[in-house]
Amino acid sequence: MPEAFSSDCLAAPRLLTAFEHLMVADARRGHPMLFFFELEVEGPLSLARLRAAAETAATRHPLLCSRLGWCRGRPSWLPPDVRPVVETGSADAWRPIDLTRDSGVRIVVTSSPPQTNTASRDDVPRHRLVLVAHHATLDGVAAAEFLGDLWARYAGRQPPSFKPGRAGLRPGSSTSAADPSKASPPTSGTWTFATFRPAPLARRRFSEPVVASNGPCGPPQCPAPPFQTWTFGREQTSRLRTVASARGCSLNDLIIAAAMRAAGSWNQRAGRDAGNVRITMPVNLRPVGSRSPAGNDIGYAFLDRTQADCADRWRLATGVAEASRWVVQNSAAAEFLQASGRLARRPWLLRLATRMPICFSTAVVSMIGDPSRRMRSGVPHVDGCDAPDDLVIRTFHAVPPLRPGTRAAIAAVTYAGDLSLSCLCSADSTGRTSRAAAREFLTVVAEELLGFA
Repeated sequence: MPEAFSSDCLAAPRLLTAFEHLMVADARRGHPMLFFFELEVEGPLSLARLRAAAETAATRHPLLCSRLGWCRGRPSWLPPDVRPVVETGSADAWRPIDLTRDSGVRIVVTSSPPQTNTASRDDVPRHRLVLVAHHATLDGVAAAEFLGDLWARYAGRQPPSFKPGRAGLRPGSSTSAADPSKASPPTSGTWTFATFRPAPLARRRFSEPVVASNGPCGPPQCPAPPFQTWTFGREQTSRLRTVASARGCSLNDLIIAAAMRAAGSWNQRAGRDAGNVRITMPVNLRPVGSRSPAGNDIGYAFLDRTQADCADRWRLATGVAEASRWVVQNSAAAEFLQASGRLARRPWLLRLATRMPICFSTAVVSMIGDPSRRMRSGVPHVDGCDAPDDLVIRTFHAVPPLRPGTRAAIAAVTYAGDLSLSCLCSADSTGRTSRAAAREFLTVVAEELLGFA
């Protein structure tokens, strides 16, 4: 039987936080604000054990067991009365989630017949496990932590305890703020945000190939995932880290710079002016070393560059690195939540702001990092991969939600030494999410990223 919730966990309705309210308000037909996590699993997966593990793990995370309702005329989380479900077969993992009826998390498993593993020559069953989360309930960090709890329970282990962690820097607390020359990056501030006009990705015509799945798992009747993934091998990933470190950059800085240059290249290939580019960079606001029940605790930083800024590859990357460090040191991403909170006081105003027909950002680039470090499931590893019980999690991909005005969303995951970039894209002639457009844009990003190596 699953554990009981503690007596003080959502015993009464709780108003949505500013970010949760924004994600609910921003969801609409064709853009349901869903975060996707796709794992390829090898081994004799037991669905009964997986369902039991998911239900038991969820009792540590009340928000994943709560539905959306109303309290005092405001959207609120109701006391827990649902659980994440595990579906199988031809279930459409990518369909929207109705938070008023169901948990904000859905798990869908599809399996393929055993295939020969070239290393062991044994017949190995393979499965695709998709965790779909409404972004009002989970961000990338929380999703990895919940998956860690799930796999710990599956393997008969105790998940790691929650802990508050060490307090991080808050707005204005950085010592660099005393130096006027370092008080803010050139592109920060509300006025700058409002006056800078980023160009969206130009729409182009693509023909969609008929595909059954994103990988070797999944029967033909299983709907194809709406995103595409590009994987860099261990040697390529290691090389990118090395050259980034030598220039004082992180891997994330190179990916953001590559996405900026790719956006300009994309528009020029479409016969358009390259235009300015704005990248939305999600930033984890949790205290260092913390671990807590699932939720969404991120802010957004906005990195603005002209095409002149993007001309020199390494100057762009080092500039992004400097700005990223400033954002983290000064907790500048929290300012986005403050602005959202002011709008959320009047729900109609927040909804109106999300429906403005303008391009807020050219693309989103979300660095998930190594999910193993967040899962902390305590399970063994095989070839650098998490191995709960008699399973091996071979790949781990993720992609954030996509809003209408922002035509590309990319998540970067480093797992078992490999870097994978997964992309949602709506820059085709129809304006709908397009796998072909995602594949093409990822190709351009990969070309730009490999240019650093």
